[in-house]
Amino acid sequence: MIPKSAFDWLQLQRSLDLYMGNKTAKALLDAAKCGDIHTVTNLVKQGADKDKQDKYGTTPLAWAASDGHLDVVRYLVEQGADKDKQNKNGSTPLIWAAMNGHREVVKYLVEHGADKEKQDNNGDTPLTWAAIKGHLEVVDYLIEQGADKDKQDNDGDTPLTLARDRNLDMMRYLVEHGADKDKQDMYGDTPLTLAARDRNLDMVQYLVEQGTDKDKRNEYGYTSLTLAASSGNQDVVRFFGKQENDGYTPLTLAARDGNLDVVRYLVEQGADKDKQDMYGDTPLTLAARDGNLDVVRYLVEQGADKDKQDMHGYTPLTLAASYGHLEIVDYLVKQGANKEKQNAHSNIPLTLAASYGYLEIVEYLVEHGADKEKQENDGSTPLTLAARSGHLDVVRYLIGQGAGKEGRTSVLWAARNGNLNAIQNLVQNTADPTGIDKDGNTMLLLLLIRSDISEDKLLPVAKLLLEHGTPPLLSNNKGKSAKSVARAKGFHGIVKLVEEYAAKDPKWFIPPETIAKVNSSVLARGGFGEVYRAKWANSDVVVKEVAVVELRRFLKEVNTWRKLRHANVVPFYGANHRKEPFFIVSQYAANGELVEYLKREKEQGRILVWRKVKEVAAGLGYLHSQGVAHGDLKGNNIVVSDNGIAMLTDFGLRSLVKRKDELGAMAWRAPEFAHMTVLKPTRKSDVYSLGMCIIEAVTLKTPLSEYSNAKIRQFLRSGGVKVDKPDEMTEPQWNLVKQMIAVSPVDRPNLSDMVQKLEEFADDEQMEEAHARTTVDSPKDLMEITKLQVRQYGDAEKMHEEVNVGKTNLTCPECEWIASDGDSFCRMCGFYLLTDAVFA
Repeated sequence: MIPKSAFDWLQLQRSLDLYMGNKTAKALLDAAKCGDIHTVTNLVKQGADKDKQDKYGTTPLAWAASDGHLDVVRYLVEQGADKDKQNKNGSTPLIWAAMNGHREVVKYLVEHGADKEKQDNNGDTPLTWAAIKGHLEVVDYLIEQGADKDKQDNDGDTPLTLARDRNLDMMRYLVEHGADKDKQDMYGDTPLTLAARDRNLDMVQYLVEQGTDKDKRNEYGYTSLTLAASSGNQDVVRFFGKQENDGYTPLTLAARDGNLDVVRYLVEQGADKDKQDMYGDTPLTLAARDGNLDVVRYLVEQGADKDKQDMHGYTPLTLAASYGHLEIVDYLVKQGANKEKQNAHSNIPLTLAASYGYLEIVEYLVEHGADKEKQENDGSTPLTLAARSGHLDVVRYLIGQGAGKEGRTSVLWAARNGNLNAIQNLVQNTADPTGIDKDGNTMLLLLLIRSDISEDKLLPVAKLLLEHGTPPLLSNNKGKSAKSVARAKGFHGIVKLVEEYAAKDPKWFIPPETIAKVNSSVLARGGFGEVYRAKWANSDVVVKEVAVVELRRFLKEVNTWRKLRHANVVPFYGANHRKEPFFIVSQYAANGELVEYLKREKEQGRILVWRKVKEVAAGLGYLHSQGVAHGDLKGNNIVVSDNGIAMLTDFGLRSLVKRKDELGAMAWRAPEFAHMTVLKPTRKSDVYSLGMCIIEAVTLKTPLSEYSNAKIRQFLRSGGVKVDKPDEMTEPQWNLVKQMIAVSPVDRPNLSDMVQKLEEFADDEQMEEAHARTTVDSPKDLMEITKLQVRQYGDAEKMHEEVNVGKTNLTCPECEWIASDGDSFCRMCGFYLLTDAVFA
């Protein structure tokens, strides 16, 4: 371009000057880096920028200092170059000189005012860098000049903590010149803990000799000894020669990190194999968790507790199953570890392995007898958890083993996660697809709500669900139904399918015209509706008509009841949901309500309280196993069949009753309902209600009948109701009931924990009844007495010794049992010891 004006000439000159200036600056950087004092001098005289930075922010002075060119450094400083100019990493010329060990350059810069405490972007000073790089002469000079020996960088490291990476001489020099040997970095580590972690025995010995606090802990609770054990340094561990008293132990950390030699050494030195750290972990639990089979084997062989639980209730076996360590699971099971031990969340090894999808461990545990129906606190089973997490291979295996075929929760979780294959596997293997979640969604609706499932993929699954009883028209809590969502999404095939199944009557439907009321048949009447006796299909039945209620809620209760099958649960026959009044039909219990039945039996000389309570508990346990809380357990909701079996009724139907009725029967209601902290029944609230039912059954009176419902509610809100021990109860019986009616749910026992006690009380009651008889009607009666006696004594020989003290003995010719004088039958085999004339 040829300049056409004075302005163009000026622009061109500026460009040339800029080009020449950049070229000169680069030449100065290169000359300073190479130590070419002659070129540096000429360029500076020609006007080159002494503080020009390259692309990294480094100046000519910094390059000269870095490479130790003292004459260039001296000239540039004399020409006014910036002695503290930082590059992009924050390094100054003095830092560069210290880092590379150029003592004379360091000395010159410090003498000419360079900042010896200037920190780079990481917070490191010239002294720190000299210590890191092991330049003892530079360190010596800077300390003489008063540099801060304990200056911490951004991580809290000092020259001393960083010097451990170099040599012992550097550390010794710093300590001898007053560096703080116990200074902690941001993680709480000291020079000693870091040296121990780095397996540097010489530095550890020196620091300990200098009086360093060897028990100082970092923020994770580790000391020098525990860090040495963790890193597997047996020499350092031997040097310390002791074990911690609390927190993390060396053995715990050595076991966790798989350092078998250190583990063996510490155990041989007497370390506590079951010592727990602050989290309750033992060496064995951590070795099992982290898959260290050799360590696990050694510790178990040395007697470590294989069922010890940490603060969350995890055992070594639970942790091994949770982390997928099959070999350790195999070893621990073969050594007798408890396969059913629950953690704080009621998980067992099998439920955790299923939840995480460890198929081989699931197979192993099931094959070795683990309970595949074991439930967690929320009712989840291994199958439920596998379905929830989408582990189809585990789902298939558990179904093949017969797990959870009646449960609905597994299918619900599979639907929530959109796992169509799991749903098909579950339903085709008789799992129940009629469940509804807490938001009122059916399984089909849950699938339709998802945006990642096309209609062609959903159609066969929808048909399968509807064929097996999924309610077709049920709306959720927001008023959406499978039909409305399918129509909105344009899934016309699903809409047609839903309409087709909606037109069909379910198998449980009972037309109203087939019900014939019996005269004077009303059994109960209230806000819920009416209960009456009736005839249906030539059978005596009970019909519960429900007052106006949402169809959705009514169907939810029908689906709850209709799948339940248990001797102590009133059988469901069917229901009407087509036209109001809606009703449910169930078996008629000829012996009426429990309390009235017990009164009649007592008048006949029979006390059956604890035997009936045991049956009630069995029914309640079954409901809980099916994910159902009764919610309204009281005497008049326990009925007795014509053959004397106690049965539960009206479970789960509280949701059909309006809120104003929910607080009605407060004598049986758990305190948490009075506080309104819980609005839905739970297993623990059922346990409370069962406790009050026991008091009712024992006394044959309504509990707390001297108070109104409002007064009871007031008592419960202010800390509970004082219930006195009934005279009819023994101390052991009352102790159990007191636990059941504890104010706090966490203080109440689980139902499963009470079964043995209830069986004992029932057996005692039966024995008392048997002993109260004046005559024995048959050998069978005597055998029942004998069985109960053996159970009471716990040992047949012990019973024989105690029963026959001071009596003339004779031997049964059939079983050689030594009988007592006057026995008509052998107490063990029922053989006639005398002639039939005894019974004439």
